[in-house]
Amino acid sequence: MHSVPLLPELRNFMSVSKELTAEFVGTAGLLAIVVGSGIMGERLANGNAALALLGNSIATGAGLIVLIYGFGNISRAHFNPAFKIYELARRKGSTRVR
Repeated sequence: MHSVPLLPELRNFMSVSKELTAEFVGTAGLLAIVVGSGIMGERLANGNAALALLGNSIATGAGLIVLIYGFGNISRAHFNPAFKIYELARRKGSTRVR
């Protein structure tokens, strides 16, 4: 199938929108993982703070690895929308298309 070449501006817009979407979804996923692992750690530890911290750390680390592998190739996995907006504003004058 023959693809139609896109204008550089449209290609750049599509890239930016994909990056921003990945950042916001990744940030929401990270928030859910951190909160969920904290709740899980407290419920499974039965009052043992060390066990709760260990469970929370392992679950958060594993979830973060999944998010990085899932979104890293799209948005470099910063998971900080403020940094992504700054990066895009700084790159705005550039004609570089990824």
